[in-house]
Amino acid sequence: MRTINVYKVVLGVAGLFLLAGCSTAGASAAGDAAPASTEGSTQYPFTTTSCDMEVVVESAPQRIVTLEQTATETLFALGLADRMVGTAYLTDPILEEFEQEYASIPVLADLYPAQEVVLEARPDFIYTFGPGSLSADSGGTRESYQSLGVPTYLQAHACGVEGEAVSFDGYHDEVLELGKIFDVQEASETFVAGQRTRVEEAVAEPIPHAEDISFAWWYAVTDTPYLGTEISDAGNVADLLGVTNAFDDGGPGAGHRHRGRYSPTATPMCSCSQISAAAERAIRQLQRSSF
Repeated sequence: MRTINVYKVVLGVAGLFLLAGCSTAGASAAGDAAPASTEGSTQYPFTTTSCDMEVVVESAPQRIVTLEQTATETLFALGLADRMVGTAYLTDPILEEFEQEYASIPVLADLYPAQEVVLEARPDFIYTFGPGSLSADSGGTRESYQSLGVPTYLQAHACGVEGEAVSFDGYHDEVLELGKIFDVQEASETFVAGQRTRVEEAVAEPIPHAEDISFAWWYAVTDTPYLGTEISDAGNVADLLGVTNAFDDGGPGAGHRHRGRYSPTATPMCSCSQISAAAERAIRQLQRSSF
């Protein structure tokens, strides 16, 4: 397969999503938050909504547990490593700039820890990617934690309505709300401003003949690959670059549903031959072998 400069550009824009974890367009990570901050300082209790569940934070969390890598790295980016008491589920090599922080946090499990393991860390807040990490089969249900007075917060992309696209803007909204939850508004605003600048710089130079270029976003798994479609982060990158996502309509396997309320067409299963036939110029492959 022939690769051209678009590959480098796709990698540059796509790399931002490794930390972002993706969020739905125009939505906060939880929904509509109650106005509870003034002049950059959160006034508690802070109330918001996360995947249809009300979340009430009585004070700035000091003992945070994250159950998936994207949530972990997001909090590292906000300077919250010293408040984290547990993490889990590493799907990719940890970002180099966060290796020291990651080494300082107890790893509760290779995948999702059992609820009793989570509770042993005495968390006062749990932040994770999707509903699969907080269920009766893994990690304990959100309702059970709520009954114990431990708020749980899920990233918006994993609990968005079917067919709703993801975007950098959605992730930025989520990070800004996290800044209010943890009372680190300045850090969240600085981080979002930097991310927006990176996106602008990555797409500043138009790609020659972009309309003739197609690519595939190899999201996860090697034996039966999962590909990003138009409503996934791949679609957002394609729009930003003006290129074509070869699997924007879902393609073979589009009915697959892999995570909670995540859209069934976001990451369809495809064969390697289908990928090479559809993507003429470039393939973006994440380093993960699982979700």
